Amino acid sequence: MAAPAVVAAVPGGATEPVAADRPRVSWALDPRDDTACMRGLQDLHDLAAGQVVCHPRPGATWPALVEDLLRALGKHPQALTRERCTRHGPHLLRVWLRAEQIRHLVVLRAHRLCPTVLARLVELAADADVTLWPVWHHRDTAPLPHPRTGWAAVVDALLADTAAAPCPPTGHAVYVAAFAAARQEARTWRPDGHRLGWRLPPTSHAWPGCDVGALLQRLTIDAATPAELRIRLRAAQDGFASEHRQLTLPELNPATLAVLGPRFDPATITQLRQLVCPVTAAAVVLALATDAASRFLAHHRHSADTEQITLLAGQYRIPSAARPLLRAAIETHDNPGPGQLLFGQPGDLHLSVQRLAHRVARGCTLTGTRPPPAARPLYGYHPAAPFAAAVAQTASVTNL
Repeated sequence: MAAPAVVAAVPGGATEPVAADRPRVSWALDPRDDTACMRGLQDLHDLAAGQVVCHPRPGATWPALVEDLLRALGKHPQALTRERCTRHGPHLLRVWLRAEQIRHLVVLRAHRLCPTVLARLVELAADADVTLWPVWHHRDTAPLPHPRTGWAAVVDALLADTAAAPCPPTGHAVYVAAFAAARQEARTWRPDGHRLGWRLPPTSHAWPGCDVGALLQRLTIDAATPAELRIRLRAAQDGFASEHRQLTLPELNPATLAVLGPRFDPATITQLRQLVCPVTAAAVVLALATDAASRFLAHHRHSADTEQITLLAGQYRIPSAARPLLRAAIETHDNPGPGQLLFGQPGDLHLSVQRLAHRVARGCTLTGTRPPPAARPLYGYHPAAPFAAAVAQTASVTNL
């Protein structure tokens, strides 16, 4: 939803409208240094809604402010140092602002920033296409020639620009959505008694619904809790049965559910967001989403699609919560900044495999995430069922 125009009060009683259809900078005035201002603006911090509120350290230099802004985006406090990306801080900040699709950036205590830092902050807002709201907690007049408005009006404007947070889906809603997705999958499924490439044409390495592992991934990867995962699996079986196909799964005990997921629950997303290097973050996301070893991940080529990827012997879905991490790597494809490209050029496959293996291992170590079980080759050429292979090997699809 587009942001409404904010009418900004300026000295002399005149007003100046702040356009809602272009990036802008507008001072939020708090001359009395009201604690209600701090609370009201801090409560607006919501990455999912595209709003970031940063409280920088007093008198921060530009490098220090970059670190503070990255921390507001969920990065580890020492992310730039521990990932050896210090000199790429400003570049990465722009990348993550775009990847997270941030629309509003509120900087508290902006009156303590020197003019040079404020000018660079304005440049950042223009480069990242965000609306900047520096907050002036002082009785003196804000120095830069930008529109001014009271902090309460800023709170109202940002609240109006924030869509109501969706309620968590009920079990019934999850079942209905999963049933419909499974039914659509069943219509494209081609069970032929052979799995994973025995009759795979040599010129085509994937087609929709060709592998049980990829099928289970698409149907379960969006689950955020074990209970939701169980509902999705039950709905998947019912959806296939409605199309006269039988999806046979192992017993859905805690051990089976632990293998399948949830892969990207809110806690895992928070952990992965700590990574500041887009290449490392994307490599871990792809590994967690597919269970594929680096030698197979390296075959995936650059694509602007962050919702699904075609890899190995099937199509895999990237859940919406993890897409910003992959989007950041796409943003750096032409200008990689730290490290190397995520996926090498043809002829550099061996080097790409080494890079990916290192990135996945390092990313899991830095975030405390358990490394996914990497798939192993099957029949010498085609990979084994990469997603949750222990479960996929005992699952099957047959005609009723």
